[in-house]
Amino acid sequence: MPEDRTANIDSQNRHIAQEAQTDTDLESVVPPTWRTDARWRIAALAVVGAVIIVALTQAL
Repeated sequence: MPEDRTANIDSQNRHIAQEAQTDTDLESVVPPTWRTDARWRIAALAVVGAVIIVALTQAL
């Protein structure tokens, strides 16, 4: 997948810049990327939250 490859390259560039302590302006060149697992976690939290809200409204 091209997104995974790009995320890996961005991560490597960020790590190299942090090691060299030249990462002060790197964020403007390589913006932070969302990892795929973070999206799944947010989606799962949204689903759990919706279930809780529905369960609470049914209990009232």
